[in-house]
Amino acid sequence: MIIGMAAGWLTDDPSTSDVIAFAVILVILLVANALLVPRWPASGAEHAGRIGLIFAVLALFCVVFWTGLPFPLGLGAILLGLWAREAGPANARGKATAAPALGGFAVLASFVVLLVG
Repeated sequence: MIIGMAAGWLTDDPSTSDVIAFAVILVILLVANALLVPRWPASGAEHAGRIGLIFAVLALFCVVFWTGLPFPLGLGAILLGLWAREAGPANARGKATAAPALGGFAVLASFVVLLVG
């Protein structure tokens, strides 16, 4: 996640403001993931699968942006989807399966787009 975000923010001779912006966004997103992901088990696996799917869709729509947002959103989608798939009821497994798949695709696609240019 951090390598992908750094590739998006710190290529092509970054200025000091680029480095500071990268650090601030990185800290905000890591804190947000650290606060959000552990709280979902308390609210249920079905809810976690739905939120993971929302994270995955947001990560897909951010693929073309240079902000690096698909990486933490995709990571959150993967974590929530895997947890919901393992602990959730059988009728909620479709969302729980789609979240890690879409989140992983968003992260991979974003990384490729950042490397290609």
